[in-house]
Amino acid sequence: MLEEQKKKLKEMFSLKPGENNKRKIENLVVFVIILIVTIIIINAVWNSDKKKQGDLENTTDKILAQKDIEQTQLKQNTSNELEQKLKNILEKIQGVGKVEVLLTYSQSSQTMAMYNEDKTQSDTEETDTRAEEIEK
Repeated sequence: MLEEQKKKLKEMFSLKPGENNKRKIENLVVFVIILIVTIIIINAVWNSDKKKQGDLENTTDKILAQKDIEQTQLKQNTSNELEQKLKNILEKIQGVGKVEVLLTYSQSSQTMAMYNEDKTQSDTEETDTRAEEIEK
């Protein structure tokens, strides 16, 4: 079956002297044009998928960066509030003049594995009744 199809294709595209070769050339040109258009469409579809994936990654990065900026601003606001409160408290102490306060944070993370460990111990004491019978 495959051999028959190969023969038909060869006959369609083979040029023979004395026959109407114009029609075969037109068929060949149409086939090549369809092939080129198909390749361009496939390329456009694949590139749009890659572009969408890249846009999604960029959007995710932007969202994460925004969250980091917001958290940093929140920490700065909290730090400023704590500095102001500490400054007010220290200035109220008798004998202390004007005070400047600077708070810095150090942050570290430590991962500790937490698990439940059940330990059970059972002691079994066995006595040999046969040994007692022998002794008697």
